Amino acid sequence: MNNLLVRTYGLFLISFSLATSNSVHAGVLTQDAIDAGFGLTTFVSGFSQRFDVGNVGSGGLGPLGIAFVGDGVIISDGDGYIRSLPSRADGQTIPSVNGSTPYFGFVGAMGLAELNGQYYAGGYFQNPGLLAISSTGVYQNNISHDRIRSLAVDSINNVLYAAGTGIFRFDPIANSYTNLGGLIPELNTEVDGITTDGTILYATSSFTGNDWESVRGYRLSDGLKVFDSGRIDGVDGTVLGQGSLAGKLYANTNFGELFEIDLIDPTQRRLIISNGTRGDFVSVDPYDGTLLVTQSTGILRLTAPAGGSFSNQSVPEPSSFLVFAAAAVCTSVVRKRRANNRGMA
Repeated sequence: MNNLLVRTYGLFLISFSLATSNSVHAGVLTQDAIDAGFGLTTFVSGFSQRFDVGNVGSGGLGPLGIAFVGDGVIISDGDGYIRSLPSRADGQTIPSVNGSTPYFGFVGAMGLAELNGQYYAGGYFQNPGLLAISSTGVYQNNISHDRIRSLAVDSINNVLYAAGTGIFRFDPIANSYTNLGGLIPELNTEVDGITTDGTILYATSSFTGNDWESVRGYRLSDGLKVFDSGRIDGVDGTVLGQGSLAGKLYANTNFGELFEIDLIDPTQRRLIISNGTRGDFVSVDPYDGTLLVTQSTGILRLTAPAGGSFSNQSVPEPSSFLVFAAAAVCTSVVRKRRANNRGMA
């Protein structure tokens, strides 16, 4: 009888474990982040997760790339599917896959991006390369055959950066694809997430074989390293702050945390999200400047404090803009006075 109870209890535990494998807790704001005015909601949930990858202690690999299509989005995942949502609203559930769901194989479509109306995906294991896709995620053609994970749009210079087994730049107007390994030799390695302000390229790497596990910034004009966050375990997707968050960088990690890092003094680091599941890439909602943060089975939406937002592109800081505006007003007044004086002479 006792043996029967033990076997029954063991089966119950196994069943419970299997049933809850996709019900992993989501991250929460730290008290420091709440006091600073950040907000956190759930954008979409219901993704399956894979555990046949590294850094799965806090959860498996789930959603990855996000690109915006009109009022909706397309989202890639570790299984290799790209699925569409018709809305940007919070509280959605990802639709189930079917025979018409675009499929690229295991991490065959990772990062997603849009530039000049054309959509792109990063292919890593199956069909590796920078891939041109439709706005619904359907494969169109290979631009390259390098293994690519993440993508970053530089809309200032109208180019696309791709990272994977190295770092590459694609100019769709000139139709040129350039390996930047000669410019930035440190990035001739496995690279995870990237972001850029058009002047500096920020890249992360969390691979055991590399000597660094941090966010590093490289000046694109000459390849000089100008920033190093210091060690952040499992660091992956990154994005820049703007407005009241200007001068800050935000980094998602594979261990359920999202950090704010000061670009001038990277030792000034603040934990924004904690107790989450595996995080990978992040993406900025271009319509409201909020940040979509991937987790194992869903995507969170991080809202900035008043006056702040998230962006991949540099904009004039409020103080700089005010100085410029004041100078413009003064110049206008001086010109009018001179004109009046000439008229009175």
